Amino acid sequence: MRAVWLIFLAAGCLALAGCGQFEKVEVEEGYRGAARRKPFLAASRLLESRGWEVEDRYSLGVLPSKDRVIILSPQSVPDELVSDSMLEWIRAGGHAFYLMDGFEAGGEAPFAEASSGETNDEDEDEDEETETDGEPAVDPDESQMHPLLRSLDLSVGSRVNATELCEVSGLRLALRMRGGLGVQVPAKLLGQPFVVRSADTGPVGVLSFPVHRGRLTILADASIWQNRQIGKLQHASLFWNLMQLHGKPVGAWFLRDARISFFGLLWHYGWMPLTGLGLFVVCWLWRSLPRFGPLLPDPDPAPRDFVVHLSQAGAFLWSRGGPETLVNPLRRIILRSVCRARSEPQAENLTQEQWESLARATGLSVERIRDALIGEVPNQNRAFIELLATLQKIALSIS
Repeated sequence: MRAVWLIFLAAGCLALAGCGQFEKVEVEEGYRGAARRKPFLAASRLLESRGWEVEDRYSLGVLPSKDRVIILSPQSVPDELVSDSMLEWIRAGGHAFYLMDGFEAGGEAPFAEASSGETNDEDEDEDEETETDGEPAVDPDESQMHPLLRSLDLSVGSRVNATELCEVSGLRLALRMRGGLGVQVPAKLLGQPFVVRSADTGPVGVLSFPVHRGRLTILADASIWQNRQIGKLQHASLFWNLMQLHGKPVGAWFLRDARISFFGLLWHYGWMPLTGLGLFVVCWLWRSLPRFGPLLPDPDPAPRDFVVHLSQAGAFLWSRGGPETLVNPLRRIILRSVCRARSEPQAENLTQEQWESLARATGLSVERIRDALIGEVPNQNRAFIELLATLQKIALSIS
């Protein structure tokens, strides 16, 4: 018995071993909720705190007014058609940002970093010491992915991987590029006023210049404005000052995808025939649909007066075939009786004497009898009634 208790005691000690002790382990989860889905959530809230209206757009329908800034990526300008539409809007006075790399990287930055949101000073120091010597040349295929730049005769340079200083609105702001494709500054923009660039030679990370009445701002690496990086160095100040370079904007669009819909193309290039077609459809509906309220219900079935029935049947036959529909059956019956009485197969074979004999029998003139039997049927109500009276008198005289 004592051995059994000893066994239970040993098992209890083993089961309770380590109780009261715990180890704290840090789990890196990264961003949650909207910050994970929207890489520029912090930038959007910065604009909203200044009274701007910010929208995330996933298709290009009608372009906004010129007091909105459009933020683009290579994915949102996939072809020449969208590029021409955007350039037309920019030349008319709009301001567009073109983020060449890092736009679709999600809530995390496109380079390795702790996902918990904490910064590492040693990593930052190493990044600042990174140099661009020995950078490989840009892939020719990558330079063809930017139809917007080709339309403006801008070329893509090597990747920018350094800390740069950009002077905007009299402020010298520091930014750190980490491998985004740079832009070669064309000679025509060197020394020009109102041109903002982050370097004087070689591919630059930031380039902003007027395009007719509008402005285009190009950024090599969009990750500096993503949730994790916008608070470092002077990235937020650079973002805010660049957004205010042109006009008096009151809102911004983050355009995720700029593929123009089929109906958008129709309206953009064929609004005149579409307007005419719409007016035609409206007129057709106005003519075809009932315009005086709903249809009346059918009356309950009831015996009708025979005169009313004849009146309605006559009105129906008159509307379908005219007066001939009502007169021709009576004419055929009378002509058949006249021809049978005079042994003639057709009315055309009747002689003048036979017509005069029929006139004496009816008391009517020969011309009136011929008009009633083989003449044209009048459309006037009075003449039509007189014709029927003549036919009735002839039918009574030969019966």
